[in-house]
Amino acid sequence: MLNILAAAAANAGEPALAAGGEPAVAARAVAEVMRALRRSESDAVTARLAADPAGSIDVIRKAARRGYLDAQVALGQCHLVGWGVARDANMAFRWFSLAAHAGSAEAANLVGRCREFGWGTTVDLAQAAACYRHAARAGFPWAQFNYAEMAFAGRGVPADRAEALVWYRRAAASGHAKAMNMLGRYHEEGWEMPADPSAAARWYRASAVAGDCRGQVNLASRLLGEGRIGEAASWLGRAVEGAHRDLLADLAATLAESPHAALRELAERARRMLDAMTELG
Repeated sequence: MLNILAAAAANAGEPALAAGGEPAVAARAVAEVMRALRRSESDAVTARLAADPAGSIDVIRKAARRGYLDAQVALGQCHLVGWGVARDANMAFRWFSLAAHAGSAEAANLVGRCREFGWGTTVDLAQAAACYRHAARAGFPWAQFNYAEMAFAGRGVPADRAEALVWYRRAAASGHAKAMNMLGRYHEEGWEMPADPSAAARWYRASAVAGDCRGQVNLASRLLGEGRIGEAASWLGRAVEGAHRDLLADLAATLAESPHAALRELAERARRMLDAMTELG
């Protein structure tokens, strides 16, 4: 990605942007950044931005100032996490808001995240839900999932599992792994439908294959119940590698009590990863 960004910084330049023509090189650079950010390739983005942070961010900033919505979203995300620029949640929120007002559903979803967690603004769950709903109706899968989560838990909107199900289904239809996992839970628990263990297993597997760590854990749980220890251990190993701190802690505690040596080994791996996270702060 950064080789494209560096070329853009060297070859596009301020005059090309100021002339009012389509800065194709900058547009390609922004597209590369957006693809990496959407895949959450934080290490790759950080390393490549580190190779030429000034040139890379300069291209994105110029495109953002010219009104390119993807560039505004990319610049906001760079500010939010400190990729190539100082971490600045206030500036991130400003860029997300600007792009959202100009019609970017992705930016509206990110404004919702800022409103939900207080990144660069005050926490306002009702506003967060409204932003998610707006972006969800525009067809953005992450917003569909995020709005479903709010409706499921009654955060910012009245709790409504039926409404949440509508949006989980729409997100899952677009391949959203976390939404697939939630559909598995609906089928397993019998929420808003008769319980269907077979359908639950299918959704958990789809979620697991798509990379969701909770889907991997839920699939593994079902496999353990069927005595398929090796296959369950394989999925749990993937879950441990991709899990966030809270899930790692749960896995470390739960798997340590397993009668199966392979699962106890995974518990030790989870503990080592937790220790490493603690050392890094």
